[in-house]
Amino acid sequence: MKSNGEWGQFFPKDFSCFSYNESTSQQYYPKTKEQAISQGFKWMDEKKKNHKLQSYEIPDNIKDVDNIILQEVLVCTDCKKNYKIV
Repeated sequence: MKSNGEWGQFFPKDFSCFSYNESTSQQYYPKTKEQAISQGFKWMDEKKKNHKLQSYEIPDNIKDVDNIILQEVLVCTDCKKNYKIV
């Protein structure tokens, strides 16, 4: 490795398990998609998600909740992602 000049160098970008925008590098050294790809980094586009509408009206009091809630789709009020109670 010393004779090849590889000693002390970082691993090649191809060895990275993560895309540039998924790593902390994007926080400290922000790049656009075009810049990252032109420098040899991978880039992960955000996947479009199909969220369902909430199928259950949640009562104000926990005593009024039926066991039917366990089979219904719920929606987070902040991020709008779906979840179920297991």
